[in-house]
Amino acid sequence: MKKTLKLAVYVSTMIVAVNLRFATMQHLRLEVRLCGVESMTANQKNNLYHHTNFRGKKYLDLNATVYQLAIKSREKRYNSYDLVFLLTGESLILIENGVGDTSLNGYAFVGTVCTQYKVGIVHDTGLGHSGVTTMAHE
Repeated sequence: MKKTLKLAVYVSTMIVAVNLRFATMQHLRLEVRLCGVESMTANQKNNLYHHTNFRGKKYLDLNATVYQLAIKSREKRYNSYDLVFLLTGESLILIENGVGDTSLNGYAFVGTVCTQYKVGIVHDTGLGHSGVTTMAHE
């Protein structure tokens, strides 16, 4: 319980920071609200995460994982949510046409809020809210 509470406080602070970023934009009426926080078990991660090895290092495969997250987001408990984000501290990779890009800090489908692809993945180390800018972008 203590771990989940710490996680909820951490993510709540991220959401406040994301909203502050949006508050500086003119002609944008958007407020991000935190509707829930879940901490995944090792088994849940095994079912959701897709890993790949690239140049001798293990990465979270963004493309495969974001599609798996989209499937998970269709569960009844997420029906009322406009967006579902996965925060992870794992190293990320996007592989396109056999070329791996490890420079990304997040990934999401474009223009898919409130659709079956309402998901995104954000890299956050758990220290200093490093994923705020990425979350706001995605």
